[in-house]
Amino acid sequence: MSLLKFFQQKQLERTILVGYYGGGNYGDELLLEVLQQLLYQQGVKDVTVTYQYPKAFASMHQDLGYKIVDIRDKLAVMRHTVKNKNIIIGGGALWGVDMNLNTLILSFALLFSRWVLGKNIYLIGIGYHNSTSTMGRIGAWCAGKAATAVMARDDETYANFRKITQHTFRDKDIAWYANEEMNQRYEDEAKELGTQLGLHKKSLFIALRRIQAGKQAEIFENYNRQIEETIATNPDKQIIIAPLELERVSPAEYVFARQLQERYKNVQILDMPYNPMTLFYVFKLYSKNLVLVGPQFHIILTAFMGGTPFIPLVYDNKVHELLKQMDVDERLPLKQLTQGVLQQFIDKEFAKP
Repeated sequence: MSLLKFFQQKQLERTILVGYYGGGNYGDELLLEVLQQLLYQQGVKDVTVTYQYPKAFASMHQDLGYKIVDIRDKLAVMRHTVKNKNIIIGGGALWGVDMNLNTLILSFALLFSRWVLGKNIYLIGIGYHNSTSTMGRIGAWCAGKAATAVMARDDETYANFRKITQHTFRDKDIAWYANEEMNQRYEDEAKELGTQLGLHKKSLFIALRRIQAGKQAEIFENYNRQIEETIATNPDKQIIIAPLELERVSPAEYVFARQLQERYKNVQILDMPYNPMTLFYVFKLYSKNLVLVGPQFHIILTAFMGGTPFIPLVYDNKVHELLKQMDVDERLPLKQLTQGVLQQFIDKEFAKP
């Protein structure tokens, strides 16, 4: 079942949206922007969005008249949860390699909301991957038992949730539903951003990812080393560095980006905040002049949907599943990335007219 068909079948007035919204992560903000635009296109008027730092909402999203609630205000969130009829968990690999205590608490809260408060719980475009922890599996079980319906974004998620609840449907990531009507809303902003970035000429777009503690820290430290070596080897190319998160969330990545900008005169930084759909449309408008290097799920999806070439880097099951949906057979584990492999990809793409 597709998300659009699902929306058409459900009465979604009085809905509260919950996700990792408001942290300034490009992927999570893109999920929210597409989801709220889809609800708006379906004519749903009574929607509440839970959001970190509501004052930052306007800098990254269009105002569609929906209510914004600070997710850190637990009493306000509880009040709006009781008031609304539906709870939508809108996208993201919540039960994956990045599983944390907040997601576990959310999973328990969903059980309470369904079986005590009587709410409809919809898990939309979410991921539950074998790379998660024991805590992630416990959380996913609670969320699955709470769910009225689960819209799995890939095969692995579908198989895992199907073991928990029969109300599981195979779909895809919410960002796949970005459509031309949405794009038109951001065309002027996208052209302005393209001019600002100098996309009249071919450019290498490099996405940085926050290095988190744990077994993957070394992998991303190696990625950063390969990035700097690549920049040093390509002084003749225009290079855009994008942390893809707000500076207050990823201060180390901004420090690294500024160091690169100071050392290499051909480097510029694209920093948040901006509306994620603006960058999404930039990759479509300027696809012939962009080449992407980035490991993140949603920047890869953005490039693919826009027709921009990208190197298929994989650091987790969720990215493997995404590339499988794209019919990309050559997938490069991030831990195997070398400057030579990266340079070969760049030379090939920049040689194209």
